[in-house]
Amino acid sequence: MTLAKNEQPFLALQPQGLEIMRMNLPMLAASPWEMDRAKVPSGGGSTWEIPDLDEGVKAVKSLEGIILHWLSLRSYWQSGLDEGDGASPPDCWSSDGHIGTGDPGGECLTCPMNAWGSAAKGDGKACKEKRILFLLQPNAYLPLLVQVPTMSIRPLNQYMLRLASAGIMYHSVVSGLTLEKSQQRGGGLTYSKMVFKKIRALSDVELAAVKDLAAQFKAAQPARSMDEALNDA
Repeated sequence: MTLAKNEQPFLALQPQGLEIMRMNLPMLAASPWEMDRAKVPSGGGSTWEIPDLDEGVKAVKSLEGIILHWLSLRSYWQSGLDEGDGASPPDCWSSDGHIGTGDPGGECLTCPMNAWGSAAKGDGKACKEKRILFLLQPNAYLPLLVQVPTMSIRPLNQYMLRLASAGIMYHSVVSGLTLEKSQQRGGGLTYSKMVFKKIRALSDVELAAVKDLAAQFKAAQPARSMDEALNDA
């Protein structure tokens, strides 16, 4: 694989890495939620905290990698997380962001619980929406699960739309993820908002390898209790 000097080769896209991934994907079909994950910090922090083999937890300013796959999750608790047990399963949930299962269930986009201002407190939504990105980093054989909270879904959607407008598949580029401090309208809650940018396009060799890998990873999507997945996420 021939890369420019500023391009770091992806371990998982090397022949040995691809074989390791093929061997591990059946295992991932049982429980990919046990993979390492990165969460957006609270209070407007601009540093990611990610698991590290040597340091336990490592603070980094940015994440770079290939988005192999993504999921849209929704969850709704009638009593609200503040009033009820945060470990209890949601009353309604969706594994695709479109159709809810439970009470009230049905079409997510037209559901009153999806409307801004439906939350018990503030002007947010009663139904919580998240995205989960499977981010393959250059120095890792397995993806990092990156949780995209509600307030960062719009920047993610805008990034995906810009890629689509340019005729670019999201898994054909190296994406950069950083954090910036933001605040809700009217002087509300301060939070960390994700910022997405394209770092570079993959080489032809990388792209050929990642297409196969992305397809295998999507096919290995787990059949797991959605209430467990939502609570873990």
